[in-house]
Amino acid sequence: MGKGAFITVHNKSNSLIKIETGGTQCMYGTGDWSNLIPSGNTSKRQYIEAKSSGIPCCCEHSSVDYGISILNTQTGEFQNVGGFNLYESGNNWSSTYVSSNSTVSVTPGEQFTVTVTFNG
Repeated sequence: MGKGAFITVHNKSNSLIKIETGGTQCMYGTGDWSNLIPSGNTSKRQYIEAKSSGIPCCCEHSSVDYGISILNTQTGEFQNVGGFNLYESGNNWSSTYVSSNSTVSVTPGEQFTVTVTFNG
């Protein structure tokens, strides 16, 4: 088993957004991002968990990349506008990449809490 974190995404933009999971390394779970997040709303809280035991993950970091897309109301298609990643090493979570239109806050605890704010 690994160290887990609860993550929520706040949408402070004027657009409908969707979160997509990109590349992962040594992760058990990356959340269920099937629901879109309307302007001014917050995603449901998601649980993600890094592997920190077993081969090959016992000596590796865990990471997951997320993309943020907004709905283009003219075309009806989603367009990628940024993203962020989450990185776990030594049972500590952090973010090593955040696009300029977003912020990521990580609070330690028994289960870490990650709050992402998309400003648009």
